[in-house]
Amino acid sequence: MYIIFCLILIIACILSSGKYENRKGFIKFSSLFLIFISTFRHPAVGKDTWGYIQGFLDASSKSWLDVTDMFWEKYLNPAPGIGKDPMFYIFERAMSTICHNEYIYLFVIAVIVLVPLGILVYRNTSNSRQALVFYLFYLNYFYTFIPNAAIRQAIACSFALWGYIALQSNWRFPLLKFILFVVAGSFFHKSVLITLLILPFIYANKPKLVIYCSLLGFVFMLFAYQEVGTFLVADNGIYDMYTTGFYESRGAGRPIFVILVFALAYLIQIIGIARNKNIRENNLAYVGSAITIVLLPLIWMDPSAVRVIVFTGVWFAIMLPKSIDLMPKSFRQLVYYGIILILVGRFLVSPLDFWFCWENPSVMLGN
Repeated sequence: MYIIFCLILIIACILSSGKYENRKGFIKFSSLFLIFISTFRHPAVGKDTWGYIQGFLDASSKSWLDVTDMFWEKYLNPAPGIGKDPMFYIFERAMSTICHNEYIYLFVIAVIVLVPLGILVYRNTSNSRQALVFYLFYLNYFYTFIPNAAIRQAIACSFALWGYIALQSNWRFPLLKFILFVVAGSFFHKSVLITLLILPFIYANKPKLVIYCSLLGFVFMLFAYQEVGTFLVADNGIYDMYTTGFYESRGAGRPIFVILVFALAYLIQIIGIARNKNIRENNLAYVGSAITIVLLPLIWMDPSAVRVIVFTGVWFAIMLPKSIDLMPKSFRQLVYYGIILILVGRFLVSPLDFWFCWENPSVMLGN
């Protein structure tokens, strides 16, 4: 099914390109299309979708006191007996008051994420082909998770996206607003705070040095991912599962191909930065991409650690096509087709299951 989704995006891109370039129309279509399939996906699509739906349907039976109780304890000292992410319970209760239909709920979640994502893509691309590569990359590595699985983190991600939009806007106090957006998002999922790592680097006097040093950070993390991951979840009983050896316990191999694809994509970005004469205009994007590649090896600890890179991963996916456009014209077309082939081909080699809500009614989560 994901192959069909890719083909739909490619056809839409072709129709929006050419003499009457309509990048805005393509991004609008892509956003609406992804919102549609997220809304009407089967409850078994996405590791946690079924659980979130049940939580939403049960929320109406809870009192406001139930969902606000121990608010700060849930935020500052999350634990299995207390809970975590206190603002999500309030959001869930409010949504259950407005409606009691799970598909309206999934629609709202999809809109919350994909609308600011579309705005960010529009502001940071210059043609439909760049937007196409972004959405194919996003579909491959982030879409199945955000917004199609981890709903509370999807909401946190939307706050980070609005924070990025604030940084790139002519709003008053953009830096303060970025911080406030990220902190607000942390009440839905604390992992969004890692986005603040961007701040000390976007004002660096030598941005190229930051990018090149990220290569050393990437190599270091290939060997130290377990220690770094354990440090990040230290003293937090909620996330102890990330220290138990996910792949070893299941006899599965680590996702080497994912690492290779990201490394190839980052190599293209490194080539592009050498030819970029306006690097400071893209400093935020380059830094976000650099942080993504450094943190990427954490997925070797546990695949769910993708939650750590999803907040900056949007920049990685944006800078890939922008960097291709900076390459020599003789290679540009070939690299574009090669990247698109890799991204689409992944769904042929490792197809992902997807059903709409009106099909496969006997398929439930975990079966």
